[in-house]
Amino acid sequence: MDTTSELPAPAVETTVRAQLHAAVTVLAARCDGANTSDGTGFNKFDADAGHALAADVAAGKEPNLLYLYRVVSKYRHQLATLGLELPTVEAAEGACASQRIAQPTAPAAIVGLHVTTDPMRPHLYVVKFAYDPQLVGVVKMLPGRRWEPIAKCWTIPRSTLPALLQKVPTAVLAPEIVAAQDTAAASRLVQETTRADMTARALSRLEDIIPTLSRTLFEHQLVGARWLIEARQCILADDMGLGKTMLALVAARALALRTVVIGPAGLRSVWTREASVVCQPLEYHSWAAIPEPWDPAVMRRGYVLIVDEAHYGQTWTSKRTQKMIRLAQGAEAVFLLSGTPVKNGRPANLYPLLFAIGHELARDKRGYERRYCAATATRWTKWDITGAAHLEELHVKIADRLLRRTKGDCLDLPAKVRVVRTVELSSEAQARYHETFQALRQEYHRRVAAGEIGEAEALTMLTAARHATSVAKVEGSIEIAEEVVESGGQVGIHVLFKDAAAMLARALGAVTVTGDDSQAERDNAVRAFQAGECKIIVFTSAGGLGITLTAGKTVIMHDRPWTPGDALQAEDRFHRIGQTGSVLAIWPRANGTDRWLDSILCDKHTRAGVIVDGEATLLPFEDVEQLTDGSMREVARRIFG
Repeated sequence: MDTTSELPAPAVETTVRAQLHAAVTVLAARCDGANTSDGTGFNKFDADAGHALAADVAAGKEPNLLYLYRVVSKYRHQLATLGLELPTVEAAEGACASQRIAQPTAPAAIVGLHVTTDPMRPHLYVVKFAYDPQLVGVVKMLPGRRWEPIAKCWTIPRSTLPALLQKVPTAVLAPEIVAAQDTAAASRLVQETTRADMTARALSRLEDIIPTLSRTLFEHQLVGARWLIEARQCILADDMGLGKTMLALVAARALALRTVVIGPAGLRSVWTREASVVCQPLEYHSWAAIPEPWDPAVMRRGYVLIVDEAHYGQTWTSKRTQKMIRLAQGAEAVFLLSGTPVKNGRPANLYPLLFAIGHELARDKRGYERRYCAATATRWTKWDITGAAHLEELHVKIADRLLRRTKGDCLDLPAKVRVVRTVELSSEAQARYHETFQALRQEYHRRVAAGEIGEAEALTMLTAARHATSVAKVEGSIEIAEEVVESGGQVGIHVLFKDAAAMLARALGAVTVTGDDSQAERDNAVRAFQAGECKIIVFTSAGGLGITLTAGKTVIMHDRPWTPGDALQAEDRFHRIGQTGSVLAIWPRANGTDRWLDSILCDKHTRAGVIVDGEATLLPFEDVEQLTDGSMREVARRIFG
């Protein structure tokens, strides 16, 4: 029976103190840490804290009564069998009113949390404290924490110390840790000063570089280059067609650093060509052959790392992601380029990119997943990170390191922008194309030997090569279309061959406008696209005449028409009255067949420009070779010869 409530306040505190002192003294006297028997004294987890409290009582020291109550109250039944009565929690709280400053709001002040170095494991810190359930809960939330049962202490990675100090600012640090922190602070000050100086010099060099370029940069590209220089470790998430490659190379040249690029194997020629415009040498590595930072070629001196299609590194456990991250950690600057940095709309996809640029959100992977991925255990997995939460907060916290602009944001763009996009063929698609192409090549040489190659025969064989290419690069156009839709846009795909059109429409769930569709079907497809009910439309030259598709701002020229007029007409389904923004025309290029077809279009467009406009005009294919006469026989000779 509790009688403390009938006593005046000073007497209550005296009684409570006497009860708790007696309880901890008896428990400590009977305790051997549960080494030989349970239910006698403290259990093994409370043994150290219990004996320390009993020693304080014996020495005349006054431990915090509420903390003392928490420790001994778990043994109420054992104490009752010994004839000892404990106060209620209300009485204990009332008795320690004078000690409230040391209550659970600052658990370290109660129990004395100490952090020391681990001489055997320099990468770890040792965390020790007398048992307190709240403080145990705090430590368990730290990334990388580990309980050491033999030493009866916690260990944490050195990188976790700031998180611990944020949660327990009263933690006592060993002198060598304090000295190391002072040294680190001084080093950071030097680094920040050096960084500011490097940034200022780079911005000055940028102003000198711009007039020397053979290509005029748009204003949004200049703004982007300055932002990259100042941010240094960042994600450039501009829309497709806004010139991410060019502005990244310009920024790298201004930083005066060696340039290392990771990207798809098929984009090597694109980067090489753009680098020649900027006069910035680069070292290009495909995603399948990323070097390690300790490779001699990488270690020579400081470098800026540019990662193209950075969303290829969105899977934390993949080898290529880990290699990319290791290379990023050794770089002076890191530019991650991706129009879709969160490809599946899952914050978990963004985490590896944030880690690669050293963002503070990436310091605590578990905490990031819990906060932004709604991570939890399910019946299928111990830790499901496929969810999403607090997205507005995530957007705000990454805004200083991620630049995202759409074509609509960049008012300096011309009405229509054309870009060539190299697509990589899968091994299966490449094998099928190679088999067809080799058969065509053999047939070509047989006809040449027999003197049977005229314009008509060459046209037939080129059409067969075009068809094989169209089917082979379906997967590439699917990937581009998905990027556009994931960025919030609508896209049209211009196709010439029925089977490729069917494959694209089926894979993307797109509406179609083809020569096989009835007029009603075409009208319904166009209406659905214009209304935004369907984000993708696949159309052919035969079916696309006279239609307006201004709801979209991106057109994928999957197949090359024979004439530049047909190509312009396909693009202008989107670029016409009613269009409110700049149109991006993407020309996927898979192989030499596409390249030589682009040569035909350039040749024809140039000659038509002389006739109609009085001067030569060019389609934007700067890397194609000049044809001597523009005949089908010459193109066939170039492709099959």
